[in-house]
Amino acid sequence: MKISIYTDVANKISSIMRTKGVDFNTAFKEAVCGRNLDWETTRREVGKILGNRARRPRSTEIQEFLSRDYIQRDAARCAASLTAGIPAEDM
Repeated sequence: MKISIYTDVANKISSIMRTKGVDFNTAFKEAVCGRNLDWETTRREVGKILGNRARRPRSTEIQEFLSRDYIQRDAARCAASLTAGIPAEDM
């Protein structure tokens, strides 16, 4: 399978952003430098590719998901749904 030049640039930009902790514009300049590409077209195509990739959850979302309150609310909701149809004398 042949990888398009835009996919290659998108992978390079993603790698630069992750390793160096820089923003998209800086990573784009570094990844496209030295290639004979139209910057406007490349930016549009790379933006489409990166926009369609699955976004990883941010640390705040993970912390909310793993928080004690979230787990307790989820457990209570599951327990309520399990006992909803059982008569009180059978419990």
